Amino acid sequence: TAVAARLIIACGILLPYMRLQGLRFPAFALLGNNDTAKLWSAMIIVSLLGSAIPFVLIMWAQTKVDSGLASIIIASAPLTTLLMAHFLVPAERMTPLKAAGFVTGFIGVCVLLGPQALSTLGIDETFWHMLAIFIAAMCYGASIIAARLAPQTDPNVTGTLITVIAAIVLIPLAALFEQPWQMDLPSSTALLCLLALGIFSTAIGNIAFFIAIGRAGATFVSTANYLLPVWAVMLGVALFGEVLTPATLIGMAMILGGVGLSEWRKSA
Repeated sequence: TAVAARLIIACGILLPYMRLQGLRFPAFALLGNNDTAKLWSAMIIVSLLGSAIPFVLIMWAQTKVDSGLASIIIASAPLTTLLMAHFLVPAERMTPLKAAGFVTGFIGVCVLLGPQALSTLGIDETFWHMLAIFIAAMCYGASIIAARLAPQTDPNVTGTLITVIAAIVLIPLAALFEQPWQMDLPSSTALLCLLALGIFSTAIGNIAFFIAIGRAGATFVSTANYLLPVWAVMLGVALFGEVLTPATLIGMAMILGGVGLSEWRKSA
């Protein structure tokens, strides 16, 4: 329900804004080898892997996982992107440094999950919540590749389109499984959080995503996520009193080190 609500808020902002810009969605087409069909196919994939599926997974997972730890796991998305880009994007082949970064980051994710969680395979409920966030990170990585391969068009159109598609998928599911009309009214704080998620993380974020893809490419967009865990940990500690564990610090260092190593050639 919370995911559907943030999508509704984002659609309420993006659709009027797109119309004010004099823009329209391309004619719907999925069949054929033309740019319109390729764009629609890519946007459906991006909306499902970049919005609908990870939104649900992360919302569920954060009932058990601190925001700082969740964001660190999500930071593994760039490493997933690098691996998929090697096979799917000819201009972004994996180099030895990128491979070393991928391995380092993957080990960092394993450190975050913890050997005891990996050995119990589901006995610890928190493990499955962390795994859900990791799957969401993989979805984010795949969505970046799909956006990179899609025909280029106005980012206001593509950003709005993926938001609308995700809303079409998730609103009926929320109505079917959660019956939001039977829930208690949310608090004013919860409403403010939903507004912030809808406006900044979804509406503005989706447009900024396609602007960055068009100007800087998939690798930059994916590795820019390394800032997320740093801020999330700091805010989680400062605002919510969340506790830093040794595994959190070590895992964050290894993931960020892996991403930095994979980008070393560009800065060298």
